[in-house]
Amino acid sequence: MKKIMVTGAAGVIGWELARTLADSGHEVIAFNRHVPEHLQHDNVTWALGDLLQKDSLLKAMAGCEEVYHVAAVAKLHTLDPQEHFKTNVEGTTHVLRAAQELGIRRVCYTSTGGVIGPNKGQLLTEDDIMDSNFDNSYDQSKYLGEQQVHQFVQQGLDAVIVNVTRIFGPSQMRFSNANTKMIKDYLSKSFVLLPGDGHAIGNYGYITDIVNGHIQAMAKGHTDQRYILGGENISYHQFLDEAEKLTGKRTRRICLPRWGMYAFAKSEMILSKMQGKAPRIATGDVNRLINSRRMSIAKAQDHLNYSVTPLAKAMAETISFLGY
Repeated sequence: MKKIMVTGAAGVIGWELARTLADSGHEVIAFNRHVPEHLQHDNVTWALGDLLQKDSLLKAMAGCEEVYHVAAVAKLHTLDPQEHFKTNVEGTTHVLRAAQELGIRRVCYTSTGGVIGPNKGQLLTEDDIMDSNFDNSYDQSKYLGEQQVHQFVQQGLDAVIVNVTRIFGPSQMRFSNANTKMIKDYLSKSFVLLPGDGHAIGNYGYITDIVNGHIQAMAKGHTDQRYILGGENISYHQFLDEAEKLTGKRTRRICLPRWGMYAFAKSEMILSKMQGKAPRIATGDVNRLINSRRMSIAKAQDHLNYSVTPLAKAMAETISFLGY
């Protein structure tokens, strides 16, 4: 069994990953800025620290064989965009440098499918590299974080990258688990809002598959390669159709056209300035939400033996978790 560090272990992916590794008997060092009392495991030791404080990283990482760097400011929008760059780029540099200094065997860096593109209607793969025209500072910061990984690999560090698509499934109900919240809203509210006509295709990855993909990437992934971890390419309507089939619940779906999405985004941006909080959506998100974005998981299936839980089974387990 190994001693393994997981940064951002209190997050949606981070905790499921830490818990899965701990269930397998590994000693997990869960690095986070606070210790969540509701997230505990006999094989998990919480290490308080900050990505911007290298000493805390070195102390927590000492003696580990592997590091999963999952921590990030994951919201698409913050009041200060520099928050993304400080944590997601500078913080990543600190993690990689600490791993290099301590002789860590391997690092797995969690990135996002949002850095892959540009999206021109084709099936996107890991070879589609978008290095400009990002819609938000989050995606741009994660792209720059990937560049840090490439640079440290050139210096001798062994590292691999995983690009996660839209997550759903039994896990913490936080902002980064928005698609599970969409299922909950569909089953508990009188209506749900869908972007555009609701037929835009996205890639939906089940949390259990995503976590297993991280572990497989650490074990089998090729050095300095990126792997898309996701699931089926389906529309908003198809995603919710699965919930309807399993529960019989028919909730009204209100589709917002592009102009309506822009109007809503502009109002959110105005409110954010007035209230001093980040907007839930900005005008740059409209294309992201309305345009189809098909992604290929073939490389992960080929190199990592990555497998996908059938959508019906994944949805049934998610609905059970939600208590419906």
